[in-house]
Amino acid sequence: MTRKIALITGASHGIGAASARMLAAEGFDICVNYRSDHEAAARVVAECEEIGVRAVAVSANVGDHDDVRRLFDECDDRLGQLTCLVNNAGIIGAACRIEELSPDVLAATFAINTFGPFYCTQQAALRMSTRHGGAGGHNHQHVIDCRNAR
Repeated sequence: MTRKIALITGASHGIGAASARMLAAEGFDICVNYRSDHEAAARVVAECEEIGVRAVAVSANVGDHDDVRRLFDECDDRLGQLTCLVNNAGIIGAACRIEELSPDVLAATFAINTFGPFYCTQQAALRMSTRHGGAGGHNHQHVIDCRNAR
């Protein structure tokens, strides 16, 4: 039987971490994507492993096309063929007046929040689409109680 494997972006905190725990409880092996908080990602991996599934943490910037490719390749190498993608990563940047918004902050926000989900979905489609030898996808919806997300 093929194992169910989920990659969750921005999974070291909040809704992403809650998604990882929830999918682990459903029997998915978990790839925890994070950008910089290795300790938090390691905690989520440990929580998933305690549930009884395989879990790995991979640091990658989802706003960078090449980093996304590396993220998915590492997930393939360490867990197997992807069956589920949760596009969760996002940033808001510091609050400021519009005239104070720097081009660097604006570019980073668009890269992660707008381009990132497309980059990740492209990589997921290359693995999951029947056109590329995958099993196809399905709509797997859950409502996560954000009050309990840590």
